[in-house]
Amino acid sequence: MLCESGVLLLASATASGCLWMMPMRLPDKLPDGVLESWNQTFAPGEEQLTLRCQLPILPLAAEAPPS
Repeated sequence: MLCESGVLLLASATASGCLWMMPMRLPDKLPDGVLESWNQTFAPGEEQLTLRCQLPILPLAAEAPPS
């Protein structure tokens, strides 16, 4: 369901597991003041960190549970 709707995309699949990507939904044009606000978010010497989670691979059920 999440893949069909475009919420999750399969970035790669290897013997060690799958790498999923969740695309960001951003407007085509940035709202006014966003860049100025972003530049004031971090103190000098600070930077944004990237978070990567390794999720366990669980077998999928053959049928969807009743809703």
